[in-house]
Amino acid sequence: MLKKLVAVALVALPLSSAFAAHHESKEGDIIAVIDAFFNMMATRNTENWEDLALPDGMIFAARDTADGSATLTRISLQAFVENLTPGGPALLERMWEPEAKIHGAIATVWAPYDLHVDGQFSHCGIDSFQMIRDNGQWKIANVIYTAQTEGCAPSPQGPVE
Repeated sequence: MLKKLVAVALVALPLSSAFAAHHESKEGDIIAVIDAFFNMMATRNTENWEDLALPDGMIFAARDTADGSATLTRISLQAFVENLTPGGPALLERMWEPEAKIHGAIATVWAPYDLHVDGQFSHCGIDSFQMIRDNGQWKIANVIYTAQTEGCAPSPQGPVE
């Protein structure tokens, strides 16, 4: 949707092309931080994780239950990262079609995702990343996600190999 709005703005106001390019580069910078966080999870290389996320940030999960309600869990980003010890299960989280909303030094990214543990499907849902620009660098402030094990749309990235 963001790209459609930008395209309309470019047709209506040719002088806005600098704004559109700047906005898309910010979106790319923000998504690159999330991709780096997923890579950190996969490699379990947590050495510079504070370059990607705020230590006092939180991760909240809403897991669907059989009665239609949700079970909520939370963990600090720091505790989550500390649990990514070498030799643990292989984690592969993939997101697609991320939508970013940006205003000044804050942003939100919303995207469908799936998670595989040791090559096996674990769950899917929606990831929502709250981002903040800290000293000129985008960082993850908080993560909120849904988790479901059934009714998942297949990833456009195909099966995990």
